[in-house]
Amino acid sequence: MGDEGSIKEREVASRGIATFPRALLGAYLAHLLVPLIFLVASLLAAHRGEAGTVDKPVIVVAALWVLLGLGALAFAGDRAGFLKRTAGPLVTFYTLVCCLGLAEFGVRIGIRHLNRAPLFYKPGTKMVVDLAPWQRNGLSPQITFSVNALGLRGPLPPAEGEVYKIIAVGGSTTECAALDDTQEWPHLLMQLMNSRQTKYFTWVNNAGVSGLTTVDHLSCLRRLPILSQADLLVFLVGVNDVEATLEYGGKPTQKALERRAELFGEHAPAGVMDVGGFFKHSWLYQMTRLPVVNIVWRLKHYPTQEPLWSQQFERRFAGPTLPPPDLHIGLQEYAQRLRSLECECRARRLRCVFLTQPSMWRADLTAQEQRLLCFGKIGRRGHVLGYASVADLAHAMDVYNQTLLSVCRQDHLQCYDLASFIPKDTSAFYDDVHFNIGGARMVAEYLATHILASAPFSADSP
Repeated sequence: MGDEGSIKEREVASRGIATFPRALLGAYLAHLLVPLIFLVASLLAAHRGEAGTVDKPVIVVAALWVLLGLGALAFAGDRAGFLKRTAGPLVTFYTLVCCLGLAEFGVRIGIRHLNRAPLFYKPGTKMVVDLAPWQRNGLSPQITFSVNALGLRGPLPPAEGEVYKIIAVGGSTTECAALDDTQEWPHLLMQLMNSRQTKYFTWVNNAGVSGLTTVDHLSCLRRLPILSQADLLVFLVGVNDVEATLEYGGKPTQKALERRAELFGEHAPAGVMDVGGFFKHSWLYQMTRLPVVNIVWRLKHYPTQEPLWSQQFERRFAGPTLPPPDLHIGLQEYAQRLRSLECECRARRLRCVFLTQPSMWRADLTAQEQRLLCFGKIGRRGHVLGYASVADLAHAMDVYNQTLLSVCRQDHLQCYDLASFIPKDTSAFYDDVHFNIGGARMVAEYLATHILASAPFSADSP
């Protein structure tokens, strides 16, 4: 009986020894799937011309990881001993992967469901920004940027009295992020409207957000109730649609911009995209990347404290100049997007006014003026290859503005040719398209004159 028991014990022990390395072998080989996934994603991004600065080192590191991992296992003299020695590191590796996976999932859930910002900034946000190190023409050295309880820039509407509500919708040229709350053109428009007439108190708020296209504006109009409560929506659009066409090399952009609009509606961190490698898709990575880059930039440029965004101007000035892509597809998409906005406004019984986009682009810009520019990236599916010339940018913006005017004429929409009114120099702009203090005053003056000449302020206007 004793011999039989010892035999069984030895059999169980031998099976355990045999099973243990097999389980470790599976865990060891499975861990190589992680760098393999990164490698495949980055290689596919490179094949599509979408690889970013992170994808190239990822390809090298991931390939080395897989090759060294397989090589170490293949040439190990005592594989069972080798696998046993990897048990501890494998536990650490899988724990780290699980923690990062849970963190990614938690970030997505938290941002999507806990971020209560109706537009972009959380209601009540207030920032004091020091622009002195940037030294841009026509800007104050320090500004205050604040957002009200509605998530818009500007005061809350009065609780009583007859109020005419105007909301400005657009990208960065509407947001005016480099101008103080008292200097942005929607605020100045409100002041002019109320100083020049007493029939209605006019309330104006700013719903501009940097980078938004007409696809985003349509998405915002559908999901934000505050926009449907306006008596007048003013759309300043065009330049970001031009940028999208250039960055995608003249290829269709509608699906990509619709996905980008979905991500914006979910408040995804800046930099999250459906193109490129794994890190372009990761919310956790993009959320942590910008603060780290900002710290490194500040340390590198101490004590001047030059703003992080100034690197865009350096890249633009030093970057290669490329011929622009064919704009035909982009113009067709732009016209259709304008008509989609038109249909949405009519369905909601909203009065909408469209503005052409002014810019400083002209063929005879001086070298000093060209150093102020940062727009005009040309690429493939968002991966930058070079920059368009100033003359080509001027032409692109002009044909997009003409498309807007044409759609408005054909569909009998209200449209003001703001671009023909604003001078193409530093009296109005501090860079390509963004208004300085003087430019914001010009926009407000132009709009106040036209809006006051129309209903309901003018009895002679239908």
